[in-house]
Amino acid sequence: MTTYTARGLPVQPLPHWLKPSDVALNINAHTSAFTSPFTRTSQTVDLPGALFSYEATFPTVTKPDHINELRAASARSRGRAGRWLLPAYACRYAPPLAGLPERNTPLDLTADNTYIRADSTLIRADATRIRMESVFTVATTPDNVTITGTLWLNSKRHPLTVGSYIAWDDADNWRHLHVVVGLVHDETTGAATLTVEPPMRALPGPSTPMHVHAPAGIFQLTDDAAASLRQSGRMVSFSLSAVQSFPLEVVA
Repeated sequence: MTTYTARGLPVQPLPHWLKPSDVALNINAHTSAFTSPFTRTSQTVDLPGALFSYEATFPTVTKPDHINELRAASARSRGRAGRWLLPAYACRYAPPLAGLPERNTPLDLTADNTYIRADSTLIRADATRIRMESVFTVATTPDNVTITGTLWLNSKRHPLTVGSYIAWDDADNWRHLHVVVGLVHDETTGAATLTVEPPMRALPGPSTPMHVHAPAGIFQLTDDAAASLRQSGRMVSFSLSAVQSFPLEVVA
């Protein structure tokens, strides 16, 4: 299995053939609450540091080479010391490795019109080429919850919209995962303004590859036994529980 290094830590993706059958991916907000013992009034403070939690089960694995690969990956993670690259969407292709753009499928053609409609996909094209995945390019990041740029909604089946996930890598290859909670978009010009949660820890720039179709995050197991392989005869089941991981940062 290919691994890469982010901020000095090896990160391993799931085997490309392993797709979760059931996923719970949720934002765990970071708040602190105080209730007065005298008046019983309460105050809640919204603190930075919200993280995603990830729980997944996977279809039964039966191929001996797949079982061996999965067992090796689980052992290689060394419990909570390891880091996993886990996809936000279970049904799409594997997320790209560090610093790389996600897969974008161009189809060459000759067309008289620049708009082509199909049963499953709305495709915008020039006279010679169409693309099958939606693409977002960053222009500016005015603050830690806002990204402006250009969005081409090539895919009707998997568009970028409110409620979608989006991800990117910072300069040290650490992957940041967010949910789009607001979107203003002009389909004619492509101009778009995204509002994301939780607030960004690193701001993407114009040269940052944005992951729209196959976003992912970097996670660590919730405890040393949270990646479980259970063998029954020649079949192996696998499940894991993890929480989003970020390196310790000390700002003077």
